[in-house]
Amino acid sequence: NLDEALTKFEAAELLYERQSDMQGQSMTRLYIKRLQEELGVGANAAPAAQKPVDGDAASQMRLEITTLLDTADAYRKNGRDRLALDAYERALTVAQNMEDESRIADILDLIARFYRDTEQYEEAQATFQQALTLWNKLQDGGRAVRTLLAIGSTYAAQNDEDSAFASYTEALDLAESLNDQASVMRVHETMASLHRDLAEYDKAVESYGLAIETAMAADEQKFAADTLSSLGRMYRDNKEYEESQQIYQQAFDLWLAMDDTNQQMRTLSAIASNFVALEDPEQALAAYDQALLIAQKQGDDASAAGMLANTGDIYQAQGEFDQAQSAYKAAADAAQAAQDLALAADILERLGGLYKDNEQYADSSSAYQQAAALWQEQEQTDKALRLLIAIGVNYEAQEDIPGALAAYERARTAAEESGDQAQITKVLEAVARLYRNQGDNEKSIAVYKDAVEAAQSSGQNEQAADILDTAARMLRDENEFTDSIELYQEAFDIWQTAKQNDRAVLSLLGIGANQESLGTVDAALETYQQALELAAVTKDAATEARIWSMLADLYANQEDVTESIAANEKAAAAAQAAGDFETAARTFDSLGRALRDDEQFEASLAAYQSAVEAWNQVDRPDRALRTLIAVGASYESLGQTEEAIATYRQAME
Repeated sequence: NLDEALTKFEAAELLYERQSDMQGQSMTRLYIKRLQEELGVGANAAPAAQKPVDGDAASQMRLEITTLLDTADAYRKNGRDRLALDAYERALTVAQNMEDESRIADILDLIARFYRDTEQYEEAQATFQQALTLWNKLQDGGRAVRTLLAIGSTYAAQNDEDSAFASYTEALDLAESLNDQASVMRVHETMASLHRDLAEYDKAVESYGLAIETAMAADEQKFAADTLSSLGRMYRDNKEYEESQQIYQQAFDLWLAMDDTNQQMRTLSAIASNFVALEDPEQALAAYDQALLIAQKQGDDASAAGMLANTGDIYQAQGEFDQAQSAYKAAADAAQAAQDLALAADILERLGGLYKDNEQYADSSSAYQQAAALWQEQEQTDKALRLLIAIGVNYEAQEDIPGALAAYERARTAAEESGDQAQITKVLEAVARLYRNQGDNEKSIAVYKDAVEAAQSSGQNEQAADILDTAARMLRDENEFTDSIELYQEAFDIWQTAKQNDRAVLSLLGIGANQESLGTVDAALETYQQALELAAVTKDAATEARIWSMLADLYANQEDVTESIAANEKAAAAAQAAGDFETAARTFDSLGRALRDDEQFEASLAAYQSAVEAWNQVDRPDRALRTLIAVGASYESLGQTEEAIATYRQAME
């Protein structure tokens, strides 16, 4: 009895209210609303006398199905998938009790889509097949086509493209047999999308073309225009801008015929973007201006702001400061009129960048400050802090160090108020860089250490390691070799834990260089050997070349000519393997000198000749000239006077 059901649901609503169960209240109110409509009671219902108060079983069951489906949708929107599925299945049970096969198929379709969307693909396929069986039994070809497309999309989601295309082909055959042109065009468009995703662009173009042709023949202009836009985007994404322009123009003509101004604006914006890529700023500006006129005519401030901002970008790229400034200011005003604070903040940031590039730092900081305030209003602290730091950089550019420090302090205060250690780290890094640029390494290192602590407290260990490497380099420059080793070691430990072997190698090289400076040669050799082993793991030939080169220098400093020559040979081989010809050239030069000092003149000559060849490969004639002179000297040492003279003449030329 509907009256009894209404009474029970009203009692349940009171219970949920006492328990503060908002989800339960929401679900129960949906039932109450449906029951009130069925009974003809409530504020918006028809008079009760016009409706039967007892109802029939079928009516009550239809009501229950509708309410359960609404409840399932509400649960899905709130991420409560298990409860959503339960509501769907209860609705299915009611439909099965009604023996209403059309409703059963509809609900099976909903359940299958739920499974697909939650990546339960086997369940989705099985459920779609049940729905398809019913549509075929009911001879509802249109719904069968739709289900076949859904089956295909489920296969595609599992990267089973062959099965997906098989389902789409079956759907196409069915749609064509029914002469259902609306379904035919949708199948072609779906196949085109999958071909595009698979980078099968020729096949995608063919399928898009068939979809558009079918849509135009069926006078489905909106579908045709939408599909043309998809094809235009594909061409644009592939950097085929001329083809994209032609397609977008066709789409624009259709939107114009349909008087769809919103789509006209979007298409003109895409056309303008293509003109930018084609380096045709005049045509791009013309397209944006045309779109802007439409937006202004409609009173669409948000779209107008976007067009004006893009116009500003073009003017800025062309170096036309006044026009860019005017466009950005108008764009910011339009965005604020539309109450689109995010867009306004983005545009003000662009304006600040324009002023900065023009060295108008005060105006830049003013724009950045306005943008930061808007980001803070939207609780986008990270974006606000980025701009507050940029204000500090502006002060640095003006050599106003107190102003920069004050700006960074404001940024730090904002970061601390947010409790975001990652943002605090960024501010501290900016302050440390300022001190470093001022040559105050002591303060810089102290702040860098604070930044490391902040980074580690927020779990940003790799950023902490990066900061440690920077601070370690500064200590090395200050000849604080022992302290530098300590920081490099901390960084190395973090890089190793993070399996960032390339960065770990660099930290080891820093340690080794410090050990050399301290005169602990054996320790340095051991460190470089460890670095070599790690570089071999990463198969980084360029880094191996660098390490062997450092070892060669170390051996040379120790007057161990044999080891120095061997290390240089390995460095040259590694550099050539890495295609790093500049490093190879430097290494061959070093090898040539080492061999010459060891009076191995023929080998020295060969090394120098290899160096000349490598310098020419990297277009360094100045270095090639110097090495040619060394080649000539090698010929002299070998008593080959004619070759020496010829080489010197070549160097003179």
